[in-house]
Amino acid sequence: MEATAVKKPFFISYILIGINVLLFVLMVLFQPGFSTELSIDTLVSFGAKYNMRIADGEYFRLLTSMFLHANLMHIVFNSLALRALGRDVEVFFGRVKFVIIYFVAGIIGALGSYMFNDAIGVGASGAIFGLLGANLYLMTINPSLYKKIYGNDMLVLLGINLVYGFMNPSIDNVAHLAGMVGGYLAAWSVGVKQQSPFKPKHMIAQAVTLVLIVVSVAWGIPNYKNTWKYDYHKGYELIRQENLLGAKAQFEKGLTKAPNNENLQYILDRVNEVLNSN
Repeated sequence: MEATAVKKPFFISYILIGINVLLFVLMVLFQPGFSTELSIDTLVSFGAKYNMRIADGEYFRLLTSMFLHANLMHIVFNSLALRALGRDVEVFFGRVKFVIIYFVAGIIGALGSYMFNDAIGVGASGAIFGLLGANLYLMTINPSLYKKIYGNDMLVLLGINLVYGFMNPSIDNVAHLAGMVGGYLAAWSVGVKQQSPFKPKHMIAQAVTLVLIVVSVAWGIPNYKNTWKYDYHKGYELIRQENLLGAKAQFEKGLTKAPNNENLQYILDRVNEVLNSN
């Protein structure tokens, strides 16, 4: 009897990992000094989540930030997590639905981070937590079967990541939690493999997901321009462009929104010193 080789399945998550790694290598090559610890300038140049720029219309950053990583350990851990979680989600949901879950979770994670975290952000973590959200959906539709396959491993993994995230101030927990909610809603919206997404129970989730995204974009993004943080970052950008008069006006505008803000007052005083010395 002739033995036949078993063809290993190819997963979309491998392509996503490849894109992440390729972009990381390009950023390392782009950045002076050939360092795997990437600078803020490099990350922003390649499309990091930067609230001020998004408020100015660069919405693509909600998507591109999902594929960027700040350092070697960041991309290694996210790649391992995507490989571990991505394969099973793809098996249960199929390739097309997996892609939908991943990107919906990533975008909702980025929107959540935009609205509640002013820091510049990068990473696939929101989308990866979305895969955990998809697992939670699988658990809700058939708890006994899910526990027979995975036991409590997924809940333990989720708990460890959440606890570690809240203990580490550099981790964007909002993006993680929003991504998990997005992944759950996306999984509920499309259903598992072979299920039609056009049944009422799935269409309810689709409506909720759509409303969540539309409200976040229509209200959350413009609202940021009304905060002093927008003026603070915009003023710094104008300083980098050597437009000190524009920066002065921006910082003054920020102080009308937050009159007692010491950061704004300090940088405005320094700008005035330079202007008065010229």
